[in-house]
Amino acid sequence: MKFQIKEVRQVLDKFGVFNPKSKIDQLTHSTPSEFSVLYQFVHDKKTWAILFNPTLDDDTEAIGELAPWPASELKIFENPELPGSFGLSFHQKTCYLLARNFEQTRLDVYLASQHPELSRAKLQKLIKNGQVSVNHQIVTSPKKLINPTVDHITVDVTITTEKQPVEFEVLFENADLMVINKPAGILSHATHHSSDEEFTVADFIRQHGNFTTDDYRDGIVHRLDRTTSGVMILAKNQTTADFLKQQFKNRQIHKTYYAIVTGQLKHHQAKIDLPLKRSLKNAGKFMVDASGKPAITVYQIVKSIGQQHLVKLQPQTGRTHQLRVHMSYLKLPILGDYLYGGKKYPRLMLHAETIEFQAPDGQFLTITAPLPSEFAPWQN
Repeated sequence: MKFQIKEVRQVLDKFGVFNPKSKIDQLTHSTPSEFSVLYQFVHDKKTWAILFNPTLDDDTEAIGELAPWPASELKIFENPELPGSFGLSFHQKTCYLLARNFEQTRLDVYLASQHPELSRAKLQKLIKNGQVSVNHQIVTSPKKLINPTVDHITVDVTITTEKQPVEFEVLFENADLMVINKPAGILSHATHHSSDEEFTVADFIRQHGNFTTDDYRDGIVHRLDRTTSGVMILAKNQTTADFLKQQFKNRQIHKTYYAIVTGQLKHHQAKIDLPLKRSLKNAGKFMVDASGKPAITVYQIVKSIGQQHLVKLQPQTGRTHQLRVHMSYLKLPILGDYLYGGKKYPRLMLHAETIEFQAPDGQFLTITAPLPSEFAPWQN
C-alpha cells in the first residue's frame, strides 16, 4: 500500500485529530516486527506514529512494545467509530494511531537539563542575548514554553560577551594601593548571583595589582554595597591587603558617609548602639536583635528639606548593611533603600565620602570622594 502524506492526513482525519492549518513533516517508516510497519511524522507540534499490524487485536501492551517511545510517554488513540477499541481499518488494514505524550516545558528549564555545564543564570543570559533559537526563530524569553520532542532548538554558546572594563576615578595611588571613587551600581566583587560578564571593582584592581593567586576577591580589603557609591581602598599586593585588613579588624580605619533619609526627626544627632544579626526570614536582610553582633553608628543631621534630611554617618563598627538598618530602625530609612522601607528613588542615596587610614609606608591619609550630583539639592 502506498502510504504518503495524503494517506497520513486521511488517517488523522478518521481519528478526528487532523489540523488542516498544520503541515505534516519528517515522515519516515520502519518495520519494528515481521508483521508491523511504523510511520513516524510531526504534525501540529506533536510527534506521531501510525502502526499497521493485523495481529495486535487491541493489546495495548503489545502496541507499546512496538511503539518508538517509552510507555510513560505514549498515548494510544481510541477508534472514534468504535469506542473502547483502538484499531481502525484503513484500506482494509488495521492501524493504530500513537502520539508521544510529552508536556510542554520552559525553555530555560529544558536547556538546563541538556547543558549541565552551564548555570541557569548563564542560560537565561544566552536566551536574552538572542543566542537561542526555536524552530530557526530567535527567542529572548527564558519562560517560553516548548515541546522538546518537536521543536528544533539550537544554542549558540560560542558567542561570549567579554567583560566590558569600567574606568574608575582614582583619588590616590602609590606602589602599594589605590583609592577609587566607586559609582553606584558596581559590585565590589563577584557574587553567586552576579553574571560572568559583569565587571567588578575586583576585576579593576587585578588589572593594576600583582597577585600570585586568582581569587575573585584579590585586592578587596573592604566592600561597598552595589547600590552605594564612594571611596574604596584597593590593595595592589597581598602584603598590603593583609596590612589594611588588620587595620579594619582593629577599627583603626575611619569612614564618613552621607545619606538622604526621610521621616520625622526626633534628634538632630545621636549615637546608635544597636546589635545586628541576619534576618531569619530573609537571608539577604539584617535586623536589630539583642543577640546580634555589636554595631555602633554616630549620626548628625546636616540639612533638612521638609521630611528629607542630609545626614552625616560615622560607623564605629563595620557590620553588613549597618547604616541602612540603623536608620531604618529609627524610622528614617535611606531614600531609595526599598529593602529597608525607603521610598523609591533612582538610586540608593548613600555615599562613602571620606576614609582615613595608614598606608604601609607609614603615611596617614585622608581621602575624600565628593558627593555625587544626585545630592546637590541638599547641599545648597
